[in-house]
Amino acid sequence: MKRISILLMLLLATTDVMAANWVGVAVSDGDDGNKVEFFYDSESLKISRNLRYAWTKASSQKKTEHGAGEESSKIVDYVVTKLLYDCDGETSRLMAMNWHYTDGSFHQADVRGAASFPEEPDTVGYLVLKAICSIKR
Repeated sequence: MKRISILLMLLLATTDVMAANWVGVAVSDGDDGNKVEFFYDSESLKISRNLRYAWTKASSQKKTEHGAGEESSKIVDYVVTKLLYDCDGETSRLMAMNWHYTDGSFHQADVRGAASFPEEPDTVGYLVLKAICSIKR
């Protein structure tokens, strides 16, 4: 048993962990004066012709939003989403959504069957799309 524990510790100590690199894209003023910052992760960005797969993050400066349903007693720290952007069509589709709470827990939303939707000009979603689609590798 001791041998297995040592092997496990060595494996974990030598495993590479790819850290996120959150790049700020936009700041939005909410109706209540609460600023929300929007980011994308440049480390996990995937590009395929006119498509971009990107993890995005939204974080409020004031932590006042509550979770939904069973998490209604928890305070939202930030929300991370994986989106598929069609740069030519200016649309996005939700691939994953995780709600992270101030107590360290999180909730993974069921987004199966989410449809693509157009990103409307003069919105934060449109600014994020334009920033991500401007990246060429």
